[in-house]
Amino acid sequence: MKVDKSKSRREYNSAFGGIVDLIDVELYDSFNFQCQRCGECCHDPPGLNPKEVIKLAEYLGVTKPQFFGRYTSIHKDSYYGWKVKLKKTNDYCIFLKIDGKSSCSVYEVRPRQCRGRPIIGTVNLLDKIVDVEWMSFQINPCAGLDKGNECTVAEWIKENNLEELWQDEQDYRRLVVPMKSRMSSKKLMKNIRDLFIK
Repeated sequence: MKVDKSKSRREYNSAFGGIVDLIDVELYDSFNFQCQRCGECCHDPPGLNPKEVIKLAEYLGVTKPQFFGRYTSIHKDSYYGWKVKLKKTNDYCIFLKIDGKSSCSVYEVRPRQCRGRPIIGTVNLLDKIVDVEWMSFQINPCAGLDKGNECTVAEWIKENNLEELWQDEQDYRRLVVPMKSRMSSKKLMKNIRDLFIK
């Protein structure tokens, strides 16, 4: 079935840290998408996991501690306890460059939240392995929807290597979320920080 933008609804989404417009979709629903380089999705920098920090640090030629100190910030989060995100500059992700058109200076190694857009996949924390056949999906109806080439949700996932990136995030969640109930907020922040810099 073709995705219908008129079926979007507003809801709170913890991945984006606020109210967003979303459309529920199935794995074999089709949609057209071409990024319009508007920068709208860059207002809310992505949350990161340690593997994403490794890729970004290597790409920029800095150490993990240098990357963590220069480019990230830690925020209170109801799910993780503390969430590591890319910093903002002028109300946008620190890596967004605006000169006529918007562009990402780390596009080749952008985190899964950016790489997946407009698709958002929901993984059950209890599952050890990400299985896209059992996941639920939503589309964020941005300006690029209904433009460009047509593909299915499944094709988009494969093309953008999202299954592997979601598995990295799932592994991080399975490590961090249980610590939240056993540790003080201060100790949890230190342990999360250590995961990113060691």
